Amino acid sequence: MTTFMRTPLITSLLDNDLYKFTMMQGAWRQYRDLVVEYNFTNRGQTPFPKVFAEALRWQISEVAKLQLTAEEFNWLKTNEHTQFFRPEFVEFLRTFKLRAKDVKVTQRGGELSLRIKGPWFRTILWEVPLLALVSELYFKMTGQEVNETYFMTSLKEKTSKLVAVNARFAEFGTRRRYSRAIQERVVAYMVANAGGCFIGTSNVYLAMKYGVKPIGTQAHEWFMAHQAMFGTRLANLRGTESWLEEYDGGLAIALPDTFTSDVFFRDIGKNIAERLSGLRQDSGNPYRFTEKAKAWYDRFTLATSDKSLVYSDSIDSAEKVIDMLKTFGKMFRVSFGIGTWFSNDVGVKPLNMVIKLLRCWVKGKLVNVAKISDNPGKHNGEVEAVERTIEELGIK
Repeated sequence: MTTFMRTPLITSLLDNDLYKFTMMQGAWRQYRDLVVEYNFTNRGQTPFPKVFAEALRWQISEVAKLQLTAEEFNWLKTNEHTQFFRPEFVEFLRTFKLRAKDVKVTQRGGELSLRIKGPWFRTILWEVPLLALVSELYFKMTGQEVNETYFMTSLKEKTSKLVAVNARFAEFGTRRRYSRAIQERVVAYMVANAGGCFIGTSNVYLAMKYGVKPIGTQAHEWFMAHQAMFGTRLANLRGTESWLEEYDGGLAIALPDTFTSDVFFRDIGKNIAERLSGLRQDSGNPYRFTEKAKAWYDRFTLATSDKSLVYSDSIDSAEKVIDMLKTFGKMFRVSFGIGTWFSNDVGVKPLNMVIKLLRCWVKGKLVNVAKISDNPGKHNGEVEAVERTIEELGIK
């Protein structure tokens, strides 16, 4: 193995997205016996270089050595922006380590396979660092370097355009970043140059290091796991109820598109709509989604001016942000979660890849789960699970 492959690319357990930790608390407290399996999907069908799996396994073994430092533990315990964590969970995290044996990496030619299997609370933190490792290793091993002039020119230009229209935005780029160093440079630049428009980052370590707010609530896997435990028809309802209970009504921005946002808006009633502080749009057409969200709140005669709407799907141009802000800025409290456009806009083609929950074992019984996106190209799961979910929910 070459020298660079022997350099750990992730050196903090907190180098991960906040919503993995918030979901981990819920899994640890409520569903400790649930066993799950995740699967890697290479949507872009990018071929990986020889010995990539070997290099990745070594990185995984290094991540498995990490645990919270005293500084990280004290920050989680005392920082004003992390008080939603329960003290007993932070204490549990103090000695927690990921297990390399929970991850299986194989490679056949240029095709990479990744499976993660184990108790949900124990395996949930693997997804984001694994994707970040795959991305950074890929660019290192294929010799694709940063175009420094392009990177800085683009960063300055997009930041100035967003700030000029007073757009509120967070950095969401951990999973598909070009590198840890590039993501950190983006966050540092925003802290120095974006003022109050920059509301934080999904990356917990960078939030701690730069004194900004860590941003995140839950991901699709939260509702997919509830599909396995409580059935497809109750997944949205039970998932949202258990979340609001876990955080005493806090962190109350919901993700409605696990089984299409149409199903969420059809099945979730006024009691929950009142308790939610807002919604995150993560697939499909943002304009149609916003119209549906407004109609949903209107149905219950709930004002939307104090409800948040976070756009986090394919935010890849200032013009897109400006138009959505102009169109919906008086209707909702609009903000943007920006990922790859910040953390991997360096002159290379970012990888198109995901790791999603594939199946669960509920009291020993295997249940395949599915994600039915507002964008059909983003459906995920075994064919049987996708077809069953679509049929059970009457999705057109």
